[in-house]
Amino acid sequence: MATIGVYGYRQNEVDKLVYALADASPDVLGKKILSHVSQTPLEELAGKETLELADYVDSDVNANEALLDPLCNWSYIINLDSKTLEVHSASPFLNHKPEGRYVVSQEPPRYKGAVLVHEIPLELITPNSIDYHVKAIETADNRLYGISKFIEERERNNKLKPKVVDPYLRIGRLIIGKRN
Repeated sequence: MATIGVYGYRQNEVDKLVYALADASPDVLGKKILSHVSQTPLEELAGKETLELADYVDSDVNANEALLDPLCNWSYIINLDSKTLEVHSASPFLNHKPEGRYVVSQEPPRYKGAVLVHEIPLELITPNSIDYHVKAIETADNRLYGISKFIEERERNNKLKPKVVDPYLRIGRLIIGKRN
């Protein structure tokens, strides 16, 4: 199955994005973007209209809308306003308040969209740090997925168990209250 993604620039609060049909994982497209950022001066990045790094792109798809689609696995946005590389990961449902401007409230407390997984200041991206950043992106995404699954499991277990209110105040080993 292809790893779908979106990538591009954000400047003056406007996204200029491209839709990648395949190979959008951090170890493929993520590496290409990190390499591009590490080799291109910031002034030159600011002058670009679009970024063409992926092997398989589809110009017929509105990349800004595709960014919110759960099938869009990854997005890499070179934010020239904040001078950071933002990495977002899509998830059909999230059970906590995720961060990112591409998160949409669906039925609180559930959210969908592309969650901000990792943010890297552009000046920290060097040719020698690319593998480190790829690993950091993958680790951050795994952690986010684990938190979401943990919360989902806890909610499911809490719905199955009857709620028992403890009538005793516990302070360490000391129990204050009356037993019948």
